[in-house]
Amino acid sequence: IKYSTFKEHGRIPRSDDKITKKLSEIPDDAKVGFISHRWFRPWHTKEECEENGHVWWGKAHPDDDAGTKHRLICDGVEKLAEAKGWDIDKVYLWVDFAGVEQDDEELLKAGVASLRGYITLCDAVLIPASAVPEGAEHTVDMVPGGYGDRGWTRLEAMSMYAVSALKQVEAPEIWVAAGDGASFLERFDYVLKELPSAGVLFSEADREYIRGHETTFVEQMKEAVKR
Repeated sequence: IKYSTFKEHGRIPRSDDKITKKLSEIPDDAKVGFISHRWFRPWHTKEECEENGHVWWGKAHPDDDAGTKHRLICDGVEKLAEAKGWDIDKVYLWVDFAGVEQDDEELLKAGVASLRGYITLCDAVLIPASAVPEGAEHTVDMVPGGYGDRGWTRLEAMSMYAVSALKQVEAPEIWVAAGDGASFLERFDYVLKELPSAGVLFSEADREYIRGHETTFVEQMKEAVKR
């Protein structure tokens, strides 16, 4: 999705908003950011959502009712683009809620299975964190809000690391944004401490998908080291 469209939309778009672009519609000199995040409202029932202090949207949702994450992503992307010298008008984002079909089970599975392809196309990963990270250790497992505990977020960080190794990039472009106006924006390192397949999941059915991606990435990283 074009960044300017994402910002103007005013909230994290869903797949049925139909405002994403096909790869063929994106200019060759575009910069693409992959948004890697924990959903703020991952619950599938009204009771669970309200028990955790959130407003029920009708389904699981990546943001809170106030749109806190959407604003943080916008602030983080603009600061990152400025730091990297990117033309903001040529910045695009990949966000799961918009880029993976949410209403068709088969298409959703196909989107999940395509994670490696999505990551390969991206220039950087941006993690909108729920709080400003504390301490001097800037590794993805230390991102606040349990980012390093979840199977999917572990896999997304691992994916960027693996793709960077294959592209012979010295270090993956993984950035963490936090605080009002993305007052905190720092590059974080990836350290493999726990495998994604051992991470926490809301659906156990996802574990086989994660393990499949994980196995492929580990093999690719081994091959990259041999070179």
